[in-house]
Amino acid sequence: MLPESLPASVAEGMIQSVREGEALGGPYELLTYRRESWCNAFDVEIGFPLDDEDPRPRWSAACRCGSCGQEWHWDWQDKHTILADVENGETLPGIPEDGEGLDIQEGENVPCPYCGETLVATPARVLRNGRTYQCLMGRAENLAGRITSVIFWMLSRHVDPDGSSSCKAQPWAAVVVAPSGKILCYKHTYSTQFGKKVFAKGWEPMTRMGEPINSRYYSWEACNFTMTGGFYVTDVPDQTGATGEKTGLAEYLAGNGEFVMTYLKAQRRWPQLENLVKAGWVYSLDAVLNEAVHGRLSVEVALKSCFDLTKKKPKEILRMPKASVGPIGRQRWEYETLKAWKARFAGHFAPESFRQMTQQNPLYELEQAAERFGAKMIPRIIAYCEKQQDLDRVAGEHVLGYYADYRRMLAQVGGGESEIEIFPPHLREAHDRVTRMIKAEKNKHLEGRFKALAEKWAALEWSDGAICARLPRESVELVDEGKTLNHCVGGCAQTHADGKIIVFIRHARRPERSWYTLNIDLTGEKWREIQLHGYGNEYAHGKRLSIPREVREFVDRWEREVLAPTFRQIKKEERRKKEAAA
Repeated sequence: MLPESLPASVAEGMIQSVREGEALGGPYELLTYRRESWCNAFDVEIGFPLDDEDPRPRWSAACRCGSCGQEWHWDWQDKHTILADVENGETLPGIPEDGEGLDIQEGENVPCPYCGETLVATPARVLRNGRTYQCLMGRAENLAGRITSVIFWMLSRHVDPDGSSSCKAQPWAAVVVAPSGKILCYKHTYSTQFGKKVFAKGWEPMTRMGEPINSRYYSWEACNFTMTGGFYVTDVPDQTGATGEKTGLAEYLAGNGEFVMTYLKAQRRWPQLENLVKAGWVYSLDAVLNEAVHGRLSVEVALKSCFDLTKKKPKEILRMPKASVGPIGRQRWEYETLKAWKARFAGHFAPESFRQMTQQNPLYELEQAAERFGAKMIPRIIAYCEKQQDLDRVAGEHVLGYYADYRRMLAQVGGGESEIEIFPPHLREAHDRVTRMIKAEKNKHLEGRFKALAEKWAALEWSDGAICARLPRESVELVDEGKTLNHCVGGCAQTHADGKIIVFIRHARRPERSWYTLNIDLTGEKWREIQLHGYGNEYAHGKRLSIPREVREFVDRWEREVLAPTFRQIKKEERRKKEAAA
């Protein structure tokens, strides 16, 4: 029953509709042009140059319309440009009336001066053996008036080297709903050893076949000449009394469904999918089937992760109120959204509220928050985060993730039992406070070394009256310094304890306020300055800043007058003690 060809009128209509959609080379024919001697073009015999000042031969552009087949000559400029001029004293369509003509570049659109069809200027040399454009088209048919099938046709348009084109439709694959309800698959092609698709002599049944619309095929305009995808004819014949009557195929194609074969096989196993399609959930259903078509999940796992397939009514399958099924279906939920809804949020929120939450917060943050705090707490947490953001206490889009990070650290330090801890009035301050506690606990074993270093190098604390240098006594001071100046010194506790010390450079009148941070290596036989940085390492608001001259001069003077003699004295004492011990 499967047809070997399409009626000429049907094939012509399909090809025309696809070309209007800019497939098969788009809606335009080609204007091909080639260089030809002016004498040959106009049948002129001359034995002398046309221009005494320019003895070079004169060339014309032999043009041909790919639509009407008419041929004519225009002026040749170069291999990429021709000059459309006036012929027989009359201005042709689309050509200026001033008699100077119009430059036409390769690839430009230009009207045919005879039939008026829009043409694409193309040098004949680039066509070589022609071009072949192809597009896959799926069309539902009732075989013998009662057997539903979706037949895929390969629509081809071949452009000859002279610019003329011819179109044809060839059978590619078919999906048939048998009277028993079984889904049968057929193909009309086979692959050569080089992977090229070749049309077979007849239809061949297939026990396993990939989704036809995902087939790879040749087309000249595609990247690497390899195309995937295609179009469906959404006008489905009446299915009353046909084998596809209760499959929902008509609604599936009308909703721009893509994976016909996968859908029909899934619907045969779970008939309730027909109700889902008729409720307008084609896009979202395709998003789920897409996971199976591309091999990430099996069809059963993908469907069950998003839908309750033990139910029949759409509101029960989706776990939504009946009034929400239609509007939410039109919002086109993706696979991850559906999966999260079924797994954690259905039954706790209205779908409209959940949709709004996913638009305001990343879905993965919502899922993590629901897993950690429970879905019932999410509305209150989101309201709290929005309030903190409105009060400008937390900036950025990922406020929910910032709050989750705070709660994680709070649990790490043994907090989170009281209301004031769970929802602090100032989230950023609470986050910073818990961060300091964790870092202080982490560096607790270094506190003794911090104090010892401060005593050993106490002579380095010095002031010239305007600026002072001081040493940290606790690791938490480095955390505060890094937080205030927005750089990485907060993680340098171990570095400081190992002898590459941190020195705070501050105003003498406000020694408790962070200003600049100096890092000095005192572990070798010679001291060495590692770095000196202020806020953001001298980079803020997209601009590169510089260290003030008075700061640089103070550090240089401090290194020369304080650090150098102190370093020599301490190293000398260390050598003396070492020799005495030996």
